[in-house]
Amino acid sequence: TVIGQLTLTNNEEFGVDYFAKYNKKFVGISRNTGVTIPLPGSSAAPSVSPGISNGIANGIVDPAGLINFSQIIQNVATGTNLYVAAGNYLAAIVHLLEQTSRFRILSRPTVFTSNNKKAIIASGQEIPIPTNTLTNVVGTNVVNNQAAVSSNIEYKKVALQLEVVPLINSEKEVSLDILQKLDSLGQDVIIGGNRIPEINTRYVRTNVSAPNGSTIVLGGLIEDMKNRSSTGIPVLSRIPYLGALFRSTTSDKTRQELIILMRPEVTLTKLDAYRLRQKAEDRTHFGPEIDQDDCPECPKVEAGKQLALPPPDIPAAKDM
Repeated sequence: TVIGQLTLTNNEEFGVDYFAKYNKKFVGISRNTGVTIPLPGSSAAPSVSPGISNGIANGIVDPAGLINFSQIIQNVATGTNLYVAAGNYLAAIVHLLEQTSRFRILSRPTVFTSNNKKAIIASGQEIPIPTNTLTNVVGTNVVNNQAAVSSNIEYKKVALQLEVVPLINSEKEVSLDILQKLDSLGQDVIIGGNRIPEINTRYVRTNVSAPNGSTIVLGGLIEDMKNRSSTGIPVLSRIPYLGALFRSTTSDKTRQELIILMRPEVTLTKLDAYRLRQKAEDRTHFGPEIDQDDCPECPKVEAGKQLALPPPDIPAAKDM
């Protein structure tokens, strides 16, 4: 899973428009269509399955051929933009986005979960919020207008959270129940003499079915931000009336959309599950030594080498 933020231009309504407009080798598929697009740098030609007649143009995907899943899946939330790539292109899409200055990765987690079990990815902070304030004037210096004040504090989460519940069928297709939630701090308000920040919450809940190993792109949470900054010559810029001659003020408005790219991988055997876990460990700086410390009976393996067989006690899992 890759969670990132894409800066939109005035000509883009949603972030998923970026994949098609800038030739990012991306395609949407429906129940009756499918397409395979080579990775960047490959000389192979795109292959089209029966049912597609206008999805390919000059070796890339025509934006008109993209199919919005909100039009074919009734339980997709209103305002959600959802596309599925017909193949394992998560790494390629992220690599292409990273080459621009418009996409910033916020989190890149990997989680394992069982069939029909919830997986939660969350990253954020907890801020203290006073819930009630008690003022006690007994035994205090009332003459000097002093009083003992005590407040009860409750911590509120301000986080980026993604919840996924997978349901796998016999064909290894995955039905994902997805909840995407984004909290942010707003303006401060004064309540009972306390300055309390507002917490803005945006969320999208949807359900999508995708083939094993496909890449899902989920977007739709757009935020408009206004920035205002001033620069000027010290001292002179603060002179009343004349200071405006020695300073400049700039303001800009940006639109950013939260983009989530997910690739579910189904493992039905212990060997597949262990290989998937090892691949996830190879992306860290620690390697397989993590499991070896927690599992003394696991075979010792040098970093970068593959295990022939998995330990017998590792259950089947699913990566996304």
